[in-house]
Amino acid sequence: MKVLVVMARHQTIDVSWFDGMKVRLDGQSLPYDGDPESVGRVVHERVSSDESRAVDAIVTRARYGGIRFRDLAVWNEATDRALEQIAPEAPLPVGITRAQAASLQAAFPDLPVWLAFETSFFADLPEREALYGLDPVFMTEHRIRRTGFHGWYHRAAVHAARSTARRERSRTWSRILSICLEPRPELAAIRDGRPVMVTGGMTPFEGLPGESSCGDLDPSILLKVVDSGRLGPEQLNQVAGEEGGLQALAGGPVTLEAVIRCDHAGLELAHTVWMERLIRAVGAGIAALGGLDGVVFSGRYAGAGRWLEIGLRERLGQALEPSVMWGVSYFSERLDAVLAEPAILKLMACGPVPERT
Repeated sequence: MKVLVVMARHQTIDVSWFDGMKVRLDGQSLPYDGDPESVGRVVHERVSSDESRAVDAIVTRARYGGIRFRDLAVWNEATDRALEQIAPEAPLPVGITRAQAASLQAAFPDLPVWLAFETSFFADLPEREALYGLDPVFMTEHRIRRTGFHGWYHRAAVHAARSTARRERSRTWSRILSICLEPRPELAAIRDGRPVMVTGGMTPFEGLPGESSCGDLDPSILLKVVDSGRLGPEQLNQVAGEEGGLQALAGGPVTLEAVIRCDHAGLELAHTVWMERLIRAVGAGIAALGGLDGVVFSGRYAGAGRWLEIGLRERLGQALEPSVMWGVSYFSERLDAVLAEPAILKLMACGPVPERT
């Protein structure tokens, strides 16, 4: 049993092979032109016929599935129609998903293509957290709803917390803060496996500052700049969504890990701003949970959580009762392994994959 994981980025496509024990057998990063309709062709050109026949399924990351998709979804006409219906909620990511899935299916017609939606973990986010301070009718008409960005890492954090709880036995891990340390970082408060709060929103203009995204921003600032005529919508998106965040504060390209470690004085401003935003998010998360049992760090910079742990224990020690003891866990697996696991489990549990009709 093998699963091929495909993750298309801006200029590369990461492909990885996993066996039934979730062991990564091989992986490649393939250059491509960024056109989602070419994903299948690029992957097929680099996958030999022997390898493609040995693979039992393809799973690809999908950014947005709204509340419609709560699990892996096999690509077929019904899935395409459902995505078409929710496209107004997030036109760009949904359009990319449909194009990528269709191209993969065309390139590998004998294999099932599964979509792993990042938003599926947040489909049951409580309304008090998912909605904004706007007229409910207006939000429904315009498909406005808060959605997280790194659902699969947060889902993996739940499993990591449960594994830690089984090992420790002396501590329950029912109330956790999942801190995903990716270029676009995100914190989620999770109680009994379900999210109750998340910093991410519908766009990069909400949440923690990222490597190139500004995070929380007063919307009137955007309107003021556009009204001034100095920047148009596309330029504004570039300034705040692609050239903003930590790199803007640091005066040049920088990684989240470097900012967290703050190895030199040039990163002090970015470090201070980011840490303050994180502390606020941690406080909001603890309030939403009604306490704290543990913190799980995940993402490509999960190891940087060791520096964050020191600061968090110092700051939270001043705010929480001394009797409140909380643990820390580090989940360092790659995202491709996280996506491969549910596909492998589904293959094992369901046997034949549903017909792609």
